[in-house]
Amino acid sequence: MSSSGSSSSSSPFTLINDQDSQVTYSGTWPVGGTSHEYDGTVTSSVNVGDSFTVSFSGTSIAVFGTFDSGSAGVQTSYAIDGASPTTVTSTSSPNDSYQRLFWQSNAISSGSHKLIVTMLKVNTGLGAGEGTIWFDYFNVTDTGVAVSSPSVSASASSKSSTGKGTSTAKSAGASSTSNVNIPVATKKSSHTGVIAGVVIALIVVMAFVGFILRYRRRQRYNPSTLTREIPPSPKPRKKY
Repeated sequence: MSSSGSSSSSSPFTLINDQDSQVTYSGTWPVGGTSHEYDGTVTSSVNVGDSFTVSFSGTSIAVFGTFDSGSAGVQTSYAIDGASPTTVTSTSSPNDSYQRLFWQSNAISSGSHKLIVTMLKVNTGLGAGEGTIWFDYFNVTDTGVAVSSPSVSASASSKSSTGKGTSTAKSAGASSTSNVNIPVATKKSSHTGVIAGVVIALIVVMAFVGFILRYRRRQRYNPSTLTREIPPSPKPRKKY
């Protein structure tokens, strides 16, 4: 199955949608999607051995998509230009999680390349179309240009028969090693810097107070500051 579409050319990266003509499918790949996914489409397969090929030109490629609670343990392989494939084991999310980074290649030589993605393991017994992951888009970069994801808003919603939905999380990590779990990460704010600053300020204040107390104590007992009364000279005695 192949479809035509468009890829971004005004951004510092080239974005290929799952339905663009650069992506050709082998096997059974139903198309779904929601408004939370790029261009409203995702493509998935529940058949081991199904694959697709992405033709691209650049120095690296990253694969983004959607997974949910039924995606844990799903395995896919990624191979560029016939090189040894990398196997990735997916994790899961309680709700549908969009724009997750499935895999990112290492740097490769500039030029035309082909990425082959193959389904190695899916989960059965979870209902029609479940137990897999959904491929959304591919970011192709050139030397010195960082990978980033497009701006696609996401909000909580229920699952639909044509796609996945729920979560605003985006992946911030990448992997090109075997059996890598891509976790659902949430960014938490840290107050470590503020706490450290307060502790340092308290230490400085306590040191200053200690210095003042020691200085006053020394002044109180400094012999140069003490005055002594000189006893009066004895009166001369009369001789008898």
